[in-house]
Amino acid sequence: MNRRPALGSIPVPRWVRDYRSEWLRPDLVAGLTLAAYLLPAGIADASLAGLPPEAGLYACLFSGLVFWFLCSSKHTVITVTSALSLLIGASVGDLSGGDPARQASLAAGVALFVAVIAIVAWLVQAGSAVGFFSETVLVGFKAGLALYLASTQLPKLFGFKGTHGDFWERAGYFLEHLGETHRISLLVGVVALTALIAGSDDSRRKDPEPAPLIHPSSRRSTR
Repeated sequence: MNRRPALGSIPVPRWVRDYRSEWLRPDLVAGLTLAAYLLPAGIADASLAGLPPEAGLYACLFSGLVFWFLCSSKHTVITVTSALSLLIGASVGDLSGGDPARQASLAAGVALFVAVIAIVAWLVQAGSAVGFFSETVLVGFKAGLALYLASTQLPKLFGFKGTHGDFWERAGYFLEHLGETHRISLLVGVVALTALIAGSDDSRRKDPEPAPLIHPSSRRSTR
């Protein structure tokens, strides 16, 4: 079995040496585009984790810098995600006892612990273990995540403050307080969601899936 060296596989010196000056302008445009997306996404995901907004900005900045130094691909985007933010918020929220400083410390500890696990997994090349997770488990995780995320964000869409607790407590609170809906907030949210969905559908129509290619040799073999 071929094992890559732990320190000799850092790719930065190689591709920095081969970098061309004509790549700088499109790279700057790509960086500004990603920043325009990551800044509001980082702030929103920090709120899902129960952390202050600056925590999301720091996570976007420093995770990208660290991965830029270690990643072998020049086309990889690293950012915070709603799934990880919800897991952090759900796991350390009860342990913090409502103390924001304690929650931030616990979240930082979880992040460092996960980083150690990821480094160990990289050293022993444990990435193939992902293939042992069945599609059923992943679908169940995504469905549960979507329901939990909806229970936390629907009150914000309707313009009133949500509550704490599990999915059923949040859903019950939302239904009980529908009479407090702020119509202007709901209208702005619905318009924004409609624009996002319409833009996504339009991009799919402009970029259809490529037709499958049939090699001539395979066509001859079927005659």
